[in-house]
Amino acid sequence: MKKLAMLFVSVVLLVFITACGNDEANTTKVKDKAATESKTEQKTTDTATHAVDPTEPHNHSKCAFCNMKVYTRTDEMGAFTAQAVTKDGKHLFFDDSGCLLNGQRTADEQYEKTWVRDAVTKDWIETDKAVVVKSDQMTPMKYGYSFFSSQEEADQFITDHQDKHAVIATLDDLDQVANERYQKKMQNMNNNEHHGSETEMNDHSESNGHE
Repeated sequence: MKKLAMLFVSVVLLVFITACGNDEANTTKVKDKAATESKTEQKTTDTATHAVDPTEPHNHSKCAFCNMKVYTRTDEMGAFTAQAVTKDGKHLFFDDSGCLLNGQRTADEQYEKTWVRDAVTKDWIETDKAVVVKSDQMTPMKYGYSFFSSQEEADQFITDHQDKHAVIATLDDLDQVANERYQKKMQNMNNNEHHGSETEMNDHSESNGHE
């Protein structure tokens, strides 16, 4: 009888120890899962912060596409400055909106979000939400595109700048102009490289003939 009682107690203790071990393992898994979710949430929050918060260029900022001077908010030409942020949170500035689109076309890093200036307030506007106007107004790279946060602002600008042939446009219009200019630039560079190679070969041939 004692042996049976001792066996019963041993079985009960074994079941209790096993249950405690399982509870501890489950608790550890829950903690690990919570920690992983917390890290994922923090990473998502950091990425979102990079994507939604534009910054301001400084006096020595250079265009990420053409390497020309980027104008600050206080400068008259600062109304045409554009900005992008990459997936890793790096902010890039452009002296004109055409450079922004060409930069996006040729960049090694994908742009998470882009902004242009409101021509009236110089506040940042998400590029795809801006109302676009084309005119003869001088811009840093002579693209002539201005951006507005509302249709009313754009209409008023057109009314006030009839002498500059201001009309409603689209980002596709600007992108076409920017791409054509970029392709022309690349063609000229290729032609110059080809011409330089031919000149070098001719000089070499003339030198050999003289000898």
